Amino acid sequence: MTSKRKLLVVLHVLTSVSGVGAVLAELLVLAGAVSQTDPAGQDAALRFAEQVVYSVGIPLLTVGVVVGVLSALTSPWGLFKHTWVLKKLLLTLVNLAVPVLVVGPRVTEVADGSLAAWLVFGGLGVQLLLFVLATVLSVYKPKGRVGAGNRPATRDRAPALSHP
Repeated sequence: MTSKRKLLVVLHVLTSVSGVGAVLAELLVLAGAVSQTDPAGQDAALRFAEQVVYSVGIPLLTVGVVVGVLSALTSPWGLFKHTWVLKKLLLTLVNLAVPVLVVGPRVTEVADGSLAAWLVFGGLGVQLLLFVLATVLSVYKPKGRVGAGNRPATRDRAPALSHP
């Protein structure tokens, strides 16, 4: 493994682990905000959670996607050779979409106890699950090549005509 590839792998692991930390921090801050009785303290906690989502969580996931793609392109695994790599990319893209589309826009509405609270806490739970699934794929690297199931075992050819 080249030193450039090692650096990409280190950056990829660091951004992924930090992403898990950001989601856990969001959960803790939001749990504190919901239990807060002081409206000013509650508002401050919700604004802080919003900053964590937009300033830490989403940027880390974005860097993780970019570095992961670069790492895959420079590795023997490739980006489009093995199904586990594509599955991990898909999981990571969904993990990026959750805070962008679900958690971030609703994070300051959590204290209302409305549907927004369920969506935000559920979205954060989904993010943690997606991190776990991506990690399992990275560690176990299940067999399977892209397109291998689509190739016929033998080529279908018409029988050759024999010439006397």
